[in-house]
Amino acid sequence: MPISPQEKLNYQHENKCRIYNTQLSAFDIYLIMTQHNKLLQFCFKVRDVLSRWGGVKPIGGFCLPRPKIAPLPNQKLDFFDVVEISENKLVLRSTDRHLTTTLSVLLTKTADFTDISVISYVKNYNWFGYVYMVPVSMAHGVIVEQMLKRVKQQVK
Repeated sequence: MPISPQEKLNYQHENKCRIYNTQLSAFDIYLIMTQHNKLLQFCFKVRDVLSRWGGVKPIGGFCLPRPKIAPLPNQKLDFFDVVEISENKLVLRSTDRHLTTTLSVLLTKTADFTDISVISYVKNYNWFGYVYMVPVSMAHGVIVEQMLKRVKQQVK
């Protein structure tokens, strides 16, 4: 679900985990991943301050209260546009004049477990997009890994 051919992407990262629960949807997993987290809120505040220099509007983090009903394609989920949503797939996109980010939550289910893949793609459009992605690329994988650990802890 990349935004451009892989050789033209500027950033791509995938985190995976396995949970022993097959009842959750991709939307449910996203909600668990994005529950209130002080470190993540701090990261969003830093992002909003730094992004002002590039003329990007603040996003403020994930919306509170968390939505109870899954959105439809072309609706908003937090600061993302919903591109595709089904029981086992959630594809979100955010675009500004500097870059486009696509985030996919993909589930592969068996009778006993669910494999979760969280894939992020970024396409930069200008120098600010490249500069913005330097610290983000260093932190993003670690942040998503922590989010998936939260999922594993909560669904035990």
